Amino acid sequence: MDMTAASAHAGVGFTHHYQMRTYEKTFFDILDDTFMEDYMGRNREFFIEYFNRLFKYAKGGIDIIRADEDLGGQENMSISPESWRRWYKPLWQDVFRICKDNGAKIWMHSCGFCRDVVDDFIEIGVDILNPVPVYVRGSDPLDMKKTFGDRLAFDGGVDQINIMIKGTPEMVRQEVKLRIEQMASGGGFIIGPSQVFTKDMPIENIITFFDAAHEFGEY
Repeated sequence: MDMTAASAHAGVGFTHHYQMRTYEKTFFDILDDTFMEDYMGRNREFFIEYFNRLFKYAKGGIDIIRADEDLGGQENMSISPESWRRWYKPLWQDVFRICKDNGAKIWMHSCGFCRDVVDDFIEIGVDILNPVPVYVRGSDPLDMKKTFGDRLAFDGGVDQINIMIKGTPEMVRQEVKLRIEQMASGGGFIIGPSQVFTKDMPIENIITFFDAAHEFGEY
């Protein structure tokens, strides 16, 4: 049985905007309707054609699209939900429709505060939300599972900052056990750090993470 998955990347929204224009310019851009209509129109012209061609030449070989949309810090969104819905959501929705029409699942990375638009993510076709950071307001793993778990799968959950980097191996073991207990019931959970594995994590914590995932991860 082939257990691999082929992925591709999508970045068409707010994160793409500030990566192109810097945060400072982006915040001023959003206040200028004329600029935003032209800017997002150009993005639409490029990305719709890009994704149609991507799937055409992939010939069914793409299983998952990774989408990146970091919308906030640890307490609030960097822009209002209304601004995101007005300027960025429509293009995301149309890009995701192309992905879904070609059989691809949508894996969305949004590591800052995004609770106000999670329902919007689901509406436009997101299947998996990453990374569910417990230290970000509105991202408590248990609450996220209870609130959205019937409509959304999750990837992440294990406290990167306080446990994987700063904690002991036993703390890592207990954290992995807790997140599996909170989020694995009924399926729809991929255990992982609440960001990524990084070089500042003690190697023994990384080894313990995988050992604990094997120990507690069957259900």
